[in-house]
Amino acid sequence: MHATLFQVDGKLQQVRSLAVIIVLALSLLCAWFPTAQAIDKPASESLSAKDRIEIFETIWKTINDEYYNYNPAFADWVAVRERYRPRIEGTRDDDEFYTLIKQMLLRELHDFHTTFAAPNEQPRSNGLSVSEVEGKIAVVRVEPDSEAVRAGVQPGMVVRTFNGKPVEERIAQLQTTLGHSSNAQADRFLFYSTFLNGPLNEPLQLGLERADGTQFDVVMARHLGSRTSSTLISQRMPSGFYYLKIQGAFVSPVDEQFKSEFANFRDALGLIIDLRGVSGGNVHDIGLKIANYFFPAKISFGRMINRSGETPAFHTWSAGGGNQIYKGPVVILIDESVRSAGEVFADGFQENGRATVIGVQSCGCVADRNSKKVKGGGLLYYSHLAYLSGKGHKLEGDGVVPDKIVPLTITALRQGRDAMLDEAERTLKTLKSH
Repeated sequence: MHATLFQVDGKLQQVRSLAVIIVLALSLLCAWFPTAQAIDKPASESLSAKDRIEIFETIWKTINDEYYNYNPAFADWVAVRERYRPRIEGTRDDDEFYTLIKQMLLRELHDFHTTFAAPNEQPRSNGLSVSEVEGKIAVVRVEPDSEAVRAGVQPGMVVRTFNGKPVEERIAQLQTTLGHSSNAQADRFLFYSTFLNGPLNEPLQLGLERADGTQFDVVMARHLGSRTSSTLISQRMPSGFYYLKIQGAFVSPVDEQFKSEFANFRDALGLIIDLRGVSGGNVHDIGLKIANYFFPAKISFGRMINRSGETPAFHTWSAGGGNQIYKGPVVILIDESVRSAGEVFADGFQENGRATVIGVQSCGCVADRNSKKVKGGGLLYYSHLAYLSGKGHKLEGDGVVPDKIVPLTITALRQGRDAMLDEAERTLKTLKSH
């Protein structure tokens, strides 16, 4: 059975608290994007200089031969080899080599889908996440029962120092390391999802400022993280509207959970579908199955195209025409952490006039990607198909622009309010009255 609400100390929490916790917990997770972390690799397995050159050439050739060519930055790929080969030859160890490979892919292609995961690379968890809110770097999420909670860290606190130095130094360091992705919202997502990163054996030190202006320091251990399981979270709200949260990605068992839940919301006055934090998933087998419940006739959800502009088999998508249709008004919530399949889903609803989209502009990270294992155990991920919507516009680099933009605020974070969810309810009340 799928989840409905968090249980804390045996008491059922209200849906707004649920939404705030889950959204902020997911908003900075890179479910499919390997972040730059220290690599725990035995010295006996280190790569030789010859190995590093071989891996570099394999990666360069794979991109050259198979990368989709709708990215203007790809035009310079031959020159990239000339610039980076001497630098690869000069790397002294695996960490330096893998860091340079990641920087090459990100800085030269500016493509969020194209990256490299070093062997033994594992996600880290600090028990909290930060983001830029109203021009300040603020805590936006604190995990329940975490070391951060016990240290007194709360959402809405402003970060003043990182590892004993002014936060501006950390910003400058990451700007130099990460370069730029395909657009501002992808840059923002990548930047703040890596902001607190560091070696597993080094503690995280933060200087924080409370709402009253007082400041304090916290020191927390870094731990190995785990990927969030995908599930559907649902709740009928006091207003009579129904709230559905897709947690994680469009993967099984979300589609079956949605099918089971349909009977509970089919007569709801309005429906809120919360996609914030959705990292991608399977549009065809999961996302479109859900979309079938909202369109009485078949509509296009776009297609993928290859280098020659052709659409491969099974890459033209449509939904609708089923027997069970929800006819009420729909609001979809998005933010910059919504990527790939989540963006295709939201865009299909918006483009066909089936939902009002609320939040902030999505990542603009929409392409179909392949992976290739290279010598030493690392994995290259690269875009090989581009996406066009049903009406022919691209989402890569552009993302989904909400009908109503509702950014995070420090005041709302401190109060535990979900401003996007509040606006969704107001919008549904307006739609219901027409």
